[in-house]
Amino acid sequence: RPDPFSSRHCTQPVNVLAFGDSITQGGYGLFEHPAWGMHHNSYPKPKLRFHPYTLQLQALMASHGIPGDVRNVGVAGETVEHMVGRLPKFLPPSSFLSPFPTLLILQGGTNDLLRGRPPESVLQNVRRLVRLAAERLPNVTVGILSIPACCPFRTQQMFDQFASRCLVYNPMLLGLNASLMTIDLATAIPMTAALKHVWDDCFHYSPEGYDWMGRIVFDRLEPIMRQKCDMR
Repeated sequence: RPDPFSSRHCTQPVNVLAFGDSITQGGYGLFEHPAWGMHHNSYPKPKLRFHPYTLQLQALMASHGIPGDVRNVGVAGETVEHMVGRLPKFLPPSSFLSPFPTLLILQGGTNDLLRGRPPESVLQNVRRLVRLAAERLPNVTVGILSIPACCPFRTQQMFDQFASRCLVYNPMLLGLNASLMTIDLATAIPMTAALKHVWDDCFHYSPEGYDWMGRIVFDRLEPIMRQKCDMR
């Protein structure tokens, strides 16, 4: 697509911190999909691999003339409740990061809902993450990703209960869009048989899916990046 900023250039780097669970980390290849089994992808399972969406995000920033680094600090299995305790390690005054992020991308909630946490409680902890970032980094912009999909294949009780909570949680999260920048992954990348090549299991993408996720995140955040890099 044409780049409306092609005749201008950035004068400041945009440093991105991607913070979340295994979906941020880019994990795939370990679990069975409840509808499509272990072998609907071209790669062998079970073997844990990583292909985070931030690889595509960094590449798109470079190809669109936006300087800066994308740091991925996803941790598999983490709940948003645990993230509240971990995020301050990446924020001033305790952070070892230099320079500090100008753009924070938050992703989480899947593990909380899988473990039976009420959607309202998960959203409350998301708000705590946002407040932490705003208090420690007043100039940071926060983007929040929805849960990728609500696992429509309810073949097991675990998936059925997760889906019920997820279908409540995602609209609640996206309802914050008036005051925060939210990104609806579930709508952008639906879990259908026609798109099963971009899914690894009921929660994680395949490498192709993670690349698609990176493009969605970039398209949503590019205008903010352009503002932050001080276009001249």
